[in-house]
Formats: sequence, C-alpha cells, structure tokens
Amino acid sequence: MQANKNEGNRICHGVVALLLCLTASLSAADWPTFGRNPQRSSSVAESSVSPANASAFELKWATQVENVPLALTSLTAPVVAENVATASGSKTLVFVAGSSDTFFALDAADGKVAWSRTFDSAVVPEDESYYLCPNAVNATPTIDTKNGTIYTIARDGKLYGLDVRTGATKFGPFQFVPAFAKAWSLNLYDEMIYTATSQGCGGDRSAIYAMDVRDFMHTRTQELLLLRKHGGGGWSRGGVIINAKERLYISTGTAASILRTAITEAVL
Repeated sequence: MQANKNEGNRICHGVVALLLCLTASLSAADWPTFGRNPQRSSSVAESSVSPANASAFELKWATQVENVPLALTSLTAPVVAENVATASGSKTLVFVAGSSDTFFALDAADGKVAWSRTFDSAVVPEDESYYLCPNAVNATPTIDTKNGTIYTIARDGKLYGLDVRTGATKFGPFQFVPAFAKAWSLNLYDEMIYTATSQGCGGDRSAIYAMDVRDFMHTRTQELLLLRKHGGGGWSRGGVIINAKERLYISTGTAASILRTAITEAVL
C-alpha cells in the first residue's frame, strides 16, 4: 500500500508544480500549445506580473488525478482554453494528458475535474518501461481554438481530437505514430498536426510526423525520416517549431558513432 501512496503523491506534485506557474496568467489568454504558439515563444502580454510582485504568487489549489506514472513520465505540461461553454457555464479549463492513457480537463477556478477520458488499447509493449522508452503518453496536447478541439496521442500512437467541452471524440482515432513511440509536444499550424519522435521506442524510426486534420473522412499523414535506429531523432520537449515563414525546425540528438549522420546533433 505504501508504494501506491507514493505514486499518488508523485501525481499530485506534478499537477501542483504546474499550477503554481499558471495561476498568474490564466486570465490573460489561452495557452493552447506548448510554449503558447507554434513558434514556442512562451510570450504573453501580461503587464501585471513583474519581479517586484513575483513573491506574491500563491498556490490556489492542488488536485490529485488518477494516473499511474511510467518510468520518469507522469503528466504532460498543461494547456489552457478560455471561455469554454460547459453545461455549468463558461469556464477556463486546464488540460493534461497522463502517462497511462488518461486525459483530464480541470476547472481553472477551483481545480475540480470537469471531465476525464481513459483511452482503450489492444496493443501491448514488447519491452518493459524504462526512462528512455517509458511506453507512455509523452506528447503535450494542442488545442484548435477555432473549433474547440484538443488533440492528443494515446500510447498506441493514435491521434484523438476531443471536444474541449465534454471530452467526446470529434476526430479519429487515427494511427499517427507507432505504438509506444516517444513523441514530443504536438503543434498545430494551418490545420496540420505535427510531432517529432526519438530514441526508436516501440520500433519507431525517429521522424517528424504530420497529419492533415481538416477532413476526418480523408486523413493524410506525412513523415520525414531522421534515423532508422536508436538515438538521434527529434530531441526537444517542445517538439517541432514552426516560424512565421512556415518553416519547420527541430533539434536532433546524438547517436552511436556508427550511426552518426549529418542529421544527428543538429538543428534542422
């Protein structure tokens, strides 16, 4: 029983640390993706926060959610949607994906779980979970604020588009990356979802993946292969960066000397 208690504490602490950073900016704007925008700039026009009043930050609430950590993976970075029309009125919701195929929407006002999802999968990993390949959900979700859809990847590599109001499936699930691949934060630009993978987890080939989400009847997926074996790949918590000129950037990791190429230890 002690082990389960400790796991619960780890989950709770993950949520608390994230909310400490968010409480001062929730009222300013949506935070629909990792780094707030496709450029991952993390910029926000918030004039009320300064070094002079930073010491006044305080913990507003802490919520423990039901998720089992895997290796060093528990909860993703949060994303935020304002003015969500729920059954109980307009709310600001905070979304996190859990490592064990769980997904949560929390009310930013009090931390209560507004809705949650657990994704079903018939796929079983061949290898045990460990810190490089946790066999877990790793990619921070991203929100399409125009149509109220939040996109996330489940452990089986399928892309889901969920209604931000209720958690109901609006898009997919469609196979996006290999099952148990180590995918990084999702990015949305011009109705295309992007992610990058690394480490060759789950037999993945380490690549940049893109899926057109405009038409759920005719999905189209593209991939740019970075490395066929372990190592290399797109090593960046923020995943793919997209600038104003519609260029994609990703930093790549190292690889064993026998596998090194021009696309390892580089910025593409």
